Amino acid sequence: MAYYRKTNSGSFEFFVYMGKDANGRKIKESKTFERKKDGEKWARDKEIEKETGILMEFANLTFKQFIEKWLDEFVEPNLSPVTYDKYSRVFLRQILPILGKFRLKELQAAHIQAYLTKIKHQGGSLDKQKYFYRLLSSALSYADEMNYIHQNPMNNVRKPGKYTKHKIKEKKEKAKAMSRELLRDWFTFVEDDDPWVADYSFIAINTGMCLEEMLGSRWEDISFNDMLIKVEEAKVYVRGKGTITKGPKTEYRYRKIPMSEELADRYRSIWKKQQKDRKDLPDEYQDNNLVLAKVDGSCYSPRRVQAKIRKCREKGGFPDWITSHMFRHTFASLFLAENKNIKALQKILGHSSYVITADTYSHFLEEDFVKAGQDISRAVGSIFSVQD
Repeated sequence: MAYYRKTNSGSFEFFVYMGKDANGRKIKESKTFERKKDGEKWARDKEIEKETGILMEFANLTFKQFIEKWLDEFVEPNLSPVTYDKYSRVFLRQILPILGKFRLKELQAAHIQAYLTKIKHQGGSLDKQKYFYRLLSSALSYADEMNYIHQNPMNNVRKPGKYTKHKIKEKKEKAKAMSRELLRDWFTFVEDDDPWVADYSFIAINTGMCLEEMLGSRWEDISFNDMLIKVEEAKVYVRGKGTITKGPKTEYRYRKIPMSEELADRYRSIWKKQQKDRKDLPDEYQDNNLVLAKVDGSCYSPRRVQAKIRKCREKGGFPDWITSHMFRHTFASLFLAENKNIKALQKILGHSSYVITADTYSHFLEEDFVKAGQDISRAVGSIFSVQD
């Protein structure tokens, strides 16, 4: 039950009984307002909190304000910086312009269902609809767990594709890899146009490391004695923080990769170039011990590398599917062309499951690749020598 009194200053002090504590004493909350209607609204919210357990302080947030809270409280501490950046961009650019204006307590299943239907009518793929459904489900499940809402509206939202009568399972697009001929053309072009991209491409097709892992690779991770490369750090971009250093995103990504003689020679060449850069820029050079650094020793952001590769691709007239990650696929194709052990490939790539590796790359086993030797070193190193 709520009541109020008017103070000597003309404001209104409202009181609400919220039940009893563990010792049986009554719990009373109070708050002072300049306007009576503000106090009445606060008292109503408190009564709802008492009856339902819902924290109306948070239920009154706009959906946009709640998502910002969810990103800070749940996503950032529990998921990778790359995932945090991806989630925040999707919500900021695509979801919140439509749903962000609703208060959390007002958001209904009908609003979300209409939004997902709109995506479909605008040509959004089923995968896109399902992805947005999963993001909204994750965020609103957190709101439900924290008692910010009385009922999760996602409980009544139809999952995209679930109710199609004659549902045809869409085939997952197969990972693409560069042929040996295309690789030779690529290196012929980038060695002159952008030597840094040439170094990146060579290391990528020899190791299978992803972009973030390669940017985080340090000279101390390269062992010429053991002919091994350790993967222990990654450079990731986080919105509002820029490019930061993190460990690999899963425990399986901490690994060692065998190094071929050709790759060792490439590393030595990069080292020599860096020593020259250090002499040419004695006051400006940043000694960050990075293998793939800028001329001044600083680190490229992942987005900048993607832009450099895109520029080379467009300038040289190469297919638009050539991306930073495609070189990882090319490594897999070259490995499987010589060594058909998917389990070994899983370990080198740092996949958490054999199923992931097999599902992504097993089709390469059926492709006609030119034999190049007996191991990964010869398979990759022969790119420039084998005649098709």
